[in-house]
Amino acid sequence: MFLLAAGLRFAYLHDWQSTPFATVLLGDGREYDLWAQRIAAGDWWGPLPFYQAPLYPYFLASLRRLFDAGPEGVRVVQALIGAASCVWIARAGRSWFDARIGWVAGLLFALYAPAIYFDGLVQKAALAGGLAALLIFWLGELRREVTPARALAAGATLGAFALTRENALVLLPVVGLWLWVGDGNRHGPRPLTALAALLVGAALLLVPVGLWNLSLGGGFQPTTTQLGTNFYIGNGAAANGTYVPLRAHRGGVRYERTDATEIAETHRGRRLDPSEVSSYWLERAVADIRADPGGWLSLLARKTLMVWHAREWQDTESIEVYREHSRLLDALAWLMHFGVLVPLAVLGLWASRRDARRLWVLYAVIGSMAASVALFYVVARYRHPLAPLLVLFSAVGLVHLWDSARARAWPRLLGAVAITTAAAVICNWPLPQGRDPRIVNYHNLGRELAELTRFEEARSAYRRALALEPDFGLAHYGVGESFLLEGESAQALPHLREARRLQPQDARTATSLGIARLSLGEREAAERLFGLALRLDPGLAAAHNGLAAVRAEEGRFEEAAGHVERAIALTPEDAELHVNLAQLRRDLGDQAAARRAVTQALSLDPAHRGAQRLRAALQRGRPTARPAVPRR
Repeated sequence: MFLLAAGLRFAYLHDWQSTPFATVLLGDGREYDLWAQRIAAGDWWGPLPFYQAPLYPYFLASLRRLFDAGPEGVRVVQALIGAASCVWIARAGRSWFDARIGWVAGLLFALYAPAIYFDGLVQKAALAGGLAALLIFWLGELRREVTPARALAAGATLGAFALTRENALVLLPVVGLWLWVGDGNRHGPRPLTALAALLVGAALLLVPVGLWNLSLGGGFQPTTTQLGTNFYIGNGAAANGTYVPLRAHRGGVRYERTDATEIAETHRGRRLDPSEVSSYWLERAVADIRADPGGWLSLLARKTLMVWHAREWQDTESIEVYREHSRLLDALAWLMHFGVLVPLAVLGLWASRRDARRLWVLYAVIGSMAASVALFYVVARYRHPLAPLLVLFSAVGLVHLWDSARARAWPRLLGAVAITTAAAVICNWPLPQGRDPRIVNYHNLGRELAELTRFEEARSAYRRALALEPDFGLAHYGVGESFLLEGESAQALPHLREARRLQPQDARTATSLGIARLSLGEREAAERLFGLALRLDPGLAAAHNGLAAVRAEEGRFEEAAGHVERAIALTPEDAELHVNLAQLRRDLGDQAAARRAVTQALSLDPAHRGAQRLRAALQRGRPTARPAVPRR
């Protein structure tokens, strides 16, 4: 079973090694990798409380330190963890039911397409799925015989699970209650001893994280400080059941923490520590719920349906895109997906109903995990840890069908088919499709490729998105922006104009179009566009920088410097803005201010060539050519 599962995962990885997906990390995957690089370089804790669940980046950093493993190596290790998960599930099936059901459960998970897909992503879903499988393995071992060592291992697994998927914390009281009250299996030490061992195992991992968060103003949070923000995203007035960024076009952890803090501090009118930011968003979500309780209940019902629906709800990446690049995944996605897993699991729950007293903890674990996802918002990787739990009952359901058919027990077989069919209809019922998930995935790929200056590949990805939806404004913007970054303003112009037509309220599009028109000598049109952008988004630094370019071309250097200073106040980490300010201060004759600005630029980016040239010019006392349009 292990070799079969590993072989399928390695074959899948081989299928798309020649595509950009093998070399580019998207969304949270890129942020986890950058975080892991900092950890591997010696920055073990960082300056802030944990906003994201920390175990996965530490897992990545460990692979870097031990094996010098980049993304390819990570995918190999995750494939092995996925294969091991099949074995753990099989052992759990044997403990809870019998060896036959264990084998079927393990084989089902080996063939389960979303698990293979997640094992290939640099995303914490792979680790979360493995820990969920390991947890039910330890629960099975405790079902056979309770020992302090097994309870300790289950607690440590639960702690690691919670440091990967924060909502797994809801399982700690469930498992603790099970150890305390039992299920008719009384082998082993007194319940208090087993419960203490479970709590010690979890505390060994969770307490140090909680103390670290407390020491940095995040409160005693044993996982992360984003509870309030996540609750608002899933339940605020703008919620739709899945992820909605706090600010348009700024999804993902790269912006979310900063945006959540800035918005909360603006409304509170003072600086806030991370726990206060979380409290602000929690209070705001509760206020929105109280304002429209009926609408919230309807949203909660929708999210509950989404948890059990066949669709893999899109995040940064979508399984549909990877199916285009892997015939193996595409074939398995027809055979074994969530819309097959759930109906079989429903049948398994029905078939094992007489064992409810023995199995109640598994029911409670599944129900608690599903409810904790629905209470926030639904994306495929948040729901994925349910699969190792459901697959046990899917195996029970499949075996029940097989046994009924072999025994020719036609009434029982017809009843089983009816239950499975009803569940299949419900969880596969078409929901509003919305945008094709491949479109957003290709757009995200294009954006990351552009940031890596792989502009031709980026345009290819954007065009894949446009082939699926010709009026997708963000992709038109991406094509135009990639040309603009290469200095090809004339080629950028038609794409940016089309993007502006499609998304007239987008400040970034207006800014980029203004930069293109300014570089082509259309100063008045550019000024209007920059002004419009700032009316749409007063906090857009690039628009201030664009107005600085207009004022500099007019010879109004003091006003230009003021706009650049406002841009720096908005994005102080942008080395390019400090270079622009240094040049303007140099032109105004303020050598000391110019030196301070260029020093700050080099502290942010020591390899910045423009800053290096400007520093050398300042040291020699010679003028340097100021670009007509300050660089962004």
